[in-house]
Amino acid sequence: TRLNRPIRSAGQLWIPITHVYFSKPQWGLWGFQYEMKTDRSCIPESYRVGCLKVLYLTCATVITTTFIVECILAHLVVQPYLHESAFTLTNCSYVHAHIVNHAVKCENRCSKDRSRFPCLQVLVRYTSRGANHTVILFDNIATYHQYKAYGCATSSCHHRDADNTAYVLRFEHRIKHRNHFECYIHSVHENEALLTKFYSARTLFHVIFWPVGLFLTSIACVLFAYLVDRCRVWTGDQSMIV
Repeated sequence: TRLNRPIRSAGQLWIPITHVYFSKPQWGLWGFQYEMKTDRSCIPESYRVGCLKVLYLTCATVITTTFIVECILAHLVVQPYLHESAFTLTNCSYVHAHIVNHAVKCENRCSKDRSRFPCLQVLVRYTSRGANHTVILFDNIATYHQYKAYGCATSSCHHRDADNTAYVLRFEHRIKHRNHFECYIHSVHENEALLTKFYSARTLFHVIFWPVGLFLTSIACVLFAYLVDRCRVWTGDQSMIV
């Protein structure tokens, strides 16, 4: 049966339904039931074109953004995690600490401010395969990479040199009162140790999974839209603002 009269919706608006069809009656739980079908041509062409354009542009933005973010995270998280993975957990004991350089310049390329801090070298001992090893301790992987040549256990780059000195002295005080503690020994360079690690396997998973997942999902959406539309929505456009 075909209806050519308007039907009032729940929002009290008159919506003309010109292509409504009822299929053959089927016996259901409550008696005869009819299946109502609507013609897809009722969807305005401008609405379909607008939705497809939004889909294309959104996916292109997500693809570009996730690629840039993943490149940044690869440098800030993935690369340090791979370096930290070379250190294995063990137990260390404090041996000695002393200042080897009273004025080490801060390695801060992004800031115009230049400050200095005293380089504190900390020696710790651990036991491996029945032998004692004395190694240089670094507080984290950042200090290890930047001040490995100096042997500085920690670094502080505040604006004032006095604040940096106070920070190093507090670190020395804390480490001296920790007779036995957990540390991480380098599997190749046995004379180097880390006090803490920044990144875990869980952190690496989130850093890789979410950007890559959004990247692949956006590509899949673009491919699906292309298979359906073949980019016909852009046929009439001579210019596009990106």
